[in-house]
Amino acid sequence: MRRIALGFSLAFSVVACGGPVPLDTDVTAQAWGGCILMHEVVDVVARRSDGTPINKDTGKAFVWPIGFTAQRIGIEVEVLNADGEVVLTTGQRYSMCPSEYLDGWVIGNVTLCPDCKLGFELD
Repeated sequence: MRRIALGFSLAFSVVACGGPVPLDTDVTAQAWGGCILMHEVVDVVARRSDGTPINKDTGKAFVWPIGFTAQRIGIEVEVLNADGEVVLTTGQRYSMCPSEYLDGWVIGNVTLCPDCKLGFELD
């Protein structure tokens, strides 16, 4: 029993202390700060298996411009832009819009929006 508790404590410590998290990026997309035609308000959570930020309702991961990274901060995950600035933290609601829409969204901008109604809208 003692080994199980120790193993759990060590595993929790590794998760809570931080470290890199997988993030889907599109190597052709470099734009950040601009949007086209639409936005969606979503609750963002960290996928349990690896911490990747996902849409809480659909379970789908977001695709980010090249150079973006993610890291664990406590039990949450931060997404950082190419300049190392935090643009999103899991466990919150955001309005997101695409910079490109080819085979799917590549995130163009996110805005913290705790009081916004969930859903998709054309701009």
